[in-house]
Amino acid sequence: MSNTRFKNKNNSAKVLAVLRSSRYGDIAGCVVTSGSIHADRPVTLVRNGEVIGSDLAITTMKYNLESRTHADEEQEFGVTLNFGGDIHEDDVIEQ
Repeated sequence: MSNTRFKNKNNSAKVLAVLRSSRYGDIAGCVVTSGSIHADRPVTLVRNGEVIGSDLAITTMKYNLESRTHADEEQEFGVTLNFGGDIHEDDVIEQ
């Protein structure tokens, strides 16, 4: 099975910045570019059009230190994922 993404999902967010934390792992600062992202649904991490991780759980989702259950289009949020690899700027989170 190829890691190339075949279809564009309706709900996506762009990673604007990544903070590295020894306590929490990678914390991705994101903005929703289309649809909405829900904390209780699995996500796919895409880099340069290729799937880097799929069926990933959102472990935390926050805005201004307050927990969130979802973020709508154009809203910013911080997120941690149960992903063993690195998250990079310009990665895309799809749902």
